[in-house]
Amino acid sequence: GKKGSLAVTIGGSKAGLWHDFEKGENGNLFQLISKTACLSFKDTLAMAAELTGLQHSLNPAHAIQMKPKSMNQE
Repeated sequence: GKKGSLAVTIGGSKAGLWHDFEKGENGNLFQLISKTACLSFKDTLAMAAELTGLQHSLNPAHAIQMKPKSMNQE
């Protein structure tokens, strides 16, 4: 918001949750990335993986697998 009304919890049992007090909206960090960048869930995962230095692979038969990038892979 325009008034600095966004809070992100970084510790404890609610770590990773955000709340925009001005708009009355809240959610997890994936929802925040998706909302602010206007991305699909798949693109949100790709962006989150890039931001955290992880690679993601989508396997339709299984859950999303996250694996660290190797140091020499860019």
